[in-house]
Amino acid sequence: MSALPSTPATPLALLRMTDGLVVHQALCAAATLGIADLLNAGERSAAALASALHVNEDALYRALRFLSGQGIFREIGSRAFVNTPLSDYLRSDVPGSMRPVLMFRGSRYYFAPFTEFLSSLQTGIPAREKVLGSGAFEYLRADPEAERLFDEAMTAISALSASAIAAIYEFGRWDTVTDVGGGKGALLAAILHAHPSLHGVLADAPTVVERSRR
Repeated sequence: MSALPSTPATPLALLRMTDGLVVHQALCAAATLGIADLLNAGERSAAALASALHVNEDALYRALRFLSGQGIFREIGSRAFVNTPLSDYLRSDVPGSMRPVLMFRGSRYYFAPFTEFLSSLQTGIPAREKVLGSGAFEYLRADPEAERLFDEAMTAISALSASAIAAIYEFGRWDTVTDVGGGKGALLAAILHAHPSLHGVLADAPTVVERSRR
């Protein structure tokens, strides 16, 4: 197994490791606002986008310029933007859309616990319990919108590899396959599509299984 490329050990290299936090939050905000969907029809100015989204124009412009520097969106003309091949995956209407994943990762449920990472090391108590006041699944059961977003994000992530997993393993050797913790059944559906003779069982929490039926 080859070693990973080494990064020069400098103070700046260490600092740059934290830059991903800014990109993460900017991406999650763009996904939540649905900017890529608004740009689907073509070029729009920062002013037009801000008006449609009810946000501050100057703040939005700076965020879009920052994301453009990462290859997400492209600035053309004066304060106007279009989608790029990367930002297309922030749209809601494309196969492989990562919009629900980024919306989820920018949510209080996912992101806020990281602010208490040190506390978890000090106490051994999961940060999510400290931040949200309950365990992970108890919180989701009490917040239908957070639960819906969680489901959509897990389905989108599963869809990235479901077809490859269904194709590479010899599931056809068995009569039944059970997906434990299978969410809404995206992976199981891909396996059954690739192996029509199989019987599939989706196992998850009762509320999750009920949503999968719908």
